[in-house]
Amino acid sequence: RDLHSFPKRRSSDLREIEVWRRVDMGARRLEGPVVVEEEEATTVVPPGWRARLDEAGNLWLERGRDSLNVPAGTEDGQDG
Repeated sequence: RDLHSFPKRRSSDLREIEVWRRVDMGARRLEGPVVVEEEEATTVVPPGWRARLDEAGNLWLERGRDSLNVPAGTEDGQDG
């Protein structure tokens, strides 16, 4: 894992972004913003998304709330 600074969109401010090599991810779920690098591709995971590898080594991107199976409009999955 490395840290790099990238300019934020439409801003001159810089923010540190984690950069992971895909082979080093293991069973981790990486929270965006993060960059996943490999020899054949670079994947940008935006804020609000996660990256994970499945058992076969496929890279999956999941939207934050959708991947948690939490109903929209609730904070913890319970009404009220």
